[in-house]
Amino acid sequence: MANPQITLTMAGGSNTAKTAFIHSMYHRLSAGVSSFSLYSVDRDKEIGLLSAWKTLQKTGQMPRAGMEPEEYHFQFTVDFTPLVQVNWTDYRGGVVTEAATPAAQKDLIAWRQQLGRSDSVYLVMDGAELGRWIKSGTPAISNFASGGMDAQAYNWAIREAKENRKAQGEPPPSFVVLITKMDMLPENAGMPVGQALTAAVKNLGGLVRELYAPGVTALVCPVQIGDFKTEGSSGRNVDPSLIRPQNVHRPVCFTLWHYLTEALTAQQEQLTKIQRKITDGDTALSELQSKPFRSFRLKKIEAARADQQAQGLEKARWEAEISTTQDQANRLMREFDRLPLIKDGKLHVASDMSS
Repeated sequence: MANPQITLTMAGGSNTAKTAFIHSMYHRLSAGVSSFSLYSVDRDKEIGLLSAWKTLQKTGQMPRAGMEPEEYHFQFTVDFTPLVQVNWTDYRGGVVTEAATPAAQKDLIAWRQQLGRSDSVYLVMDGAELGRWIKSGTPAISNFASGGMDAQAYNWAIREAKENRKAQGEPPPSFVVLITKMDMLPENAGMPVGQALTAAVKNLGGLVRELYAPGVTALVCPVQIGDFKTEGSSGRNVDPSLIRPQNVHRPVCFTLWHYLTEALTAQQEQLTKIQRKITDGDTALSELQSKPFRSFRLKKIEAARADQQAQGLEKARWEAEISTTQDQANRLMREFDRLPLIKDGKLHVASDMSS
């Protein structure tokens, strides 16, 4: 069987720590989390990712995005068994907010095309900007902009991703509201991090209304690379002793969980079809066996029994596959189940989220 592949795209403005997040996520998941791990299919890319992280730990030099898009192909494994390949391109900051001018056209068109075929989209919000928005009272009508990306741009990205997938006959992608620089969220909001996150989650729908559209499933996940307490860490050196990554593996676990839930739906449909065939086959076999002069139909009866046996084996195969997928999905959910989740217009929040 071919290795399944999914496409992941980030929608965020300039200096929002998208590149730093990719590096910290890889450092965490490549070392393994529970029964999950991630590795780069391209060994040279892996060396580059790990080398940049070692440099950060040694000298405090933050990873920087280049002017050209950087493509990554990650293999995600469960119990050391490949599950799915994650195709991820790191575009330079600001490409989302630019118009299709000749200078920006190449990257912009490529990014928009990738958005349209994405299985998961990360909406990157700078925690420092989000903190200021919270302190100002979380107004739905505001000049909120994270690295140049405003509320209208986030709404557009969600609509574009959904509509393109629908045109391809695919369900909506999953979404992650990725709040970077979590260390700056309480600093600028003027309240503890739990309260600041609660305020953000409860009011995000007023700012980015498309998060509550039918068919949208979105995780809200704050992440940080360290306790730097400064907005200017992008492109600058930081104090290595303050490097304390938090939550960086959880968005990818959510993305893979959503992928598996979609796979479960398809698997259940296949099982239902097989069960229907078995039921119809049982009826047909009973009719053959109940008719007089049964000896004249022995070959048909034997063929029907053989077909029922084959269908039974197929049913058992699908049941085993569903059981495995469900187990994998449950284990992935445990990695993010205390974080806020928006699904089909409803907010699901753990009771102790603000603790």
